[in-house]
Amino acid sequence: MASKSTENYNKNSESKDNKNAYNRKFYREHKEKLNKSRAERKKFRENNDVPKDYDVAHTKNGLSKKHKSLNRGSKGDSAGDRRARG
Repeated sequence: MASKSTENYNKNSESKDNKNAYNRKFYREHKEKLNKSRAERKKFRENNDVPKDYDVAHTKNGLSKKHKSLNRGSKGDSAGDRRARG
């Protein structure tokens, strides 16, 4: 059984078209942001000779090299961690 919103969009093609247009725009912007972040890390890695067993981490001081085992689950040095913990 489909949800009420799915049934509504299936009955009303204009609403479905509006929703699909919004989703295309939203996910395009999200993808562009991810690609920009990935490009920043790649450029940092190339310019700073980061060894293979190190990650480029987003920290509160910008990008930095961290050993990959230490970069997992770090609790205080990234913006996301600080936002999640208040």
